Amino acid sequence: MPCDTISSKQSIYKLCRELKKEEHSLFNCLSSIVEDAAFVSEIRLLYSDLPLFANLRCGLWYAPRPTGTCYFKSTDGHQHQQTFSTTRLNWHVAEIAARKGGCIIVDATRKGKRAPDAMSKTIPIWAAVLNRAVARVRLHDAQKEQRRRSYTTQDGEVLTPVADTQTSISVRTDEPISSHNNSAAVPAPQFQHKLNLEPQLHQCQQQSQQASLAQQQQQQQQL
Repeated sequence: MPCDTISSKQSIYKLCRELKKEEHSLFNCLSSIVEDAAFVSEIRLLYSDLPLFANLRCGLWYAPRPTGTCYFKSTDGHQHQQTFSTTRLNWHVAEIAARKGGCIIVDATRKGKRAPDAMSKTIPIWAAVLNRAVARVRLHDAQKEQRRRSYTTQDGEVLTPVADTQTSISVRTDEPISSHNNSAAVPAPQFQHKLNLEPQLHQCQQQSQQASLAQQQQQQQQL
C-alpha cells in the first residue's frame, strides 16, 4: 500500500476525532443549552396557563424558573424494568395538573434519541396508574352513593340492610336529638323488622320433595 494512502487515512481519522471533540466542547454545550432554554421559554409563553415542571436533574438546565420540580427516573422505564415507583409518586404534579387542566414537563437526553426514557415510558406508566386508581375511587364512591340513596325513603327513613338475611331495619331520623350528655333526653330509635321467609320455605319444600322422589325410586329399583 502506498505511503501517501496511509497518511491520508490517518489524517481523515484525526480530523474526525478533532471535529467530534470540538462538537462536545464546553462552548457548544452551553450554546445548545441557551438555544433550548429559549425554545422552552417560547413554549411557556404559548401555554401560559399551564404550570411548568423541571424534571430533575437535566430539566433545570433548560427551565431556570419553573413552577416546581419533579423526579421521573428514566430507569423506571427501561426495557424489562417498566414499573410504577412508589417512592417517586410526584403527587404534587398530579394535583396541580388536575386543577389547571394539564402541565408542562421539561427534560433532556443525549443526542440521537427522540425523547428521554422518562418521557416515553416512565411518565406514561405513571399517568396510567394514577388514572386507573382515580377511576376506581370514583366508581366506589358512586356505588356507595347509589346504595345510600336506595336505602333512603321519601319520609326521611334510612333502611340499613343486615348481612346474609333479608331483614331491614328502619330508623326514623326526623326526631330531634339533644346535644346534652343526658341519655334520657335522646329518644330511642324506632326499629321496624321486616322478615321475608317465603324463599327459604319454598326451597325447603323443594328439597323435601326431591328427597322423597329419590327414596321412591330406590325402593322401586330394589323391587
